[in-house]
Amino acid sequence: MPPRILRKSLLFCVTLALTLGATTEAVAQSEDTGIPEEKFYVSGNIFAYFESASDGLSGSSYGGGATFGYYLRPKWTFGAEVSIPGYFTDDDADDDLADQQHRHIEVATLFGWRPARGTMTDIGLLIGLSYIRVESRSEEAGDLAHNRGALALGFDWRLPVSSSFSVVPQLRAHVTTGTFVYRAGVGLQIDF
Repeated sequence: MPPRILRKSLLFCVTLALTLGATTEAVAQSEDTGIPEEKFYVSGNIFAYFESASDGLSGSSYGGGATFGYYLRPKWTFGAEVSIPGYFTDDDADDDLADQQHRHIEVATLFGWRPARGTMTDIGLLIGLSYIRVESRSEEAGDLAHNRGALALGFDWRLPVSSSFSVVPQLRAHVTTGTFVYRAGVGLQIDF
């Protein structure tokens, strides 16, 4: 997917979340929402992973990860997230580069805002910084790695199954100079 289409999709999702959040916040303030008293949460995630870079590197894969977080206030969260995708081969690689495989391992710290926590429109908007380890491997060059920082953006929609267990569809984007990493997935979250 081209970065321009991904950015438009992400902008649409953020706009939709803000609109839904603002609408439900007014309703939530006027009635008891049964907001849980939990302070911590843990989530296991699976996702599809897409990358587009200005140096021509692009591809897709799948992966998994985990999120650990804390409720700073009823509507504000702070957490850390680790994502480990599988290796992918560049979609547009020349024949002599076709054996090169790549992946970005991401560790992010994220602040979140959940304006309608405890309701069916419990949508969270996330922003933070991420540390990315870029790994490449090939038969000729062997294993190579370098590190970079990025801006991390996210979107969560918590769908409660019970008072302390939720299914969480999620979107994440990691943006750095010349590289746009996008992933969509689902997590299983437990509140403590």
